[in-house]
Amino acid sequence: FRRIDPLDVEAVNFSSTEWRVPVMDKRDGTVWFVRKEDNVSPFDLMRAAKAVPLVYGRTVVLNGRRCADGDTTKILRSFPSLLRSDISTAIYVGTQVDESPDIYAEGSSRIRTIKICPTQRHVARLSVSRNRLRQAFTAGYRDCAESRTIQDICT
Repeated sequence: FRRIDPLDVEAVNFSSTEWRVPVMDKRDGTVWFVRKEDNVSPFDLMRAAKAVPLVYGRTVVLNGRRCADGDTTKILRSFPSLLRSDISTAIYVGTQVDESPDIYAEGSSRIRTIKICPTQRHVARLSVSRNRLRQAFTAGYRDCAESRTIQDICT
């Protein structure tokens, strides 16, 4: 996101789209939904959101909080807190085939929920194979790009 296909950080920062990315606060294990208003570097946020504690081996500091990739179950249980906010669409990007994030949609008809999970398994959870990771990334990118629901939102 810095070199090959650079992320337009200014476009992210000045977009009218509100977003929230869940990370785990290592101090107490709670889920923190980072927002654009928190003014964290998008690159640091992406690192924190994928910093699996036993694999990455360290935390990422965001606004003075030591953060890491959170437990999926804990994150999904925190989604109801979003129901009290003003969001209209929640997009869940899963990493496992047939992952079920439906817990966060309970009790809300005003929030459109979109689930994007891989259609097939390309890589083991802790794989370090560059080729397989590239295949998984490409497949995930294609799944998102070909999602009719996401296309409808973006047009």
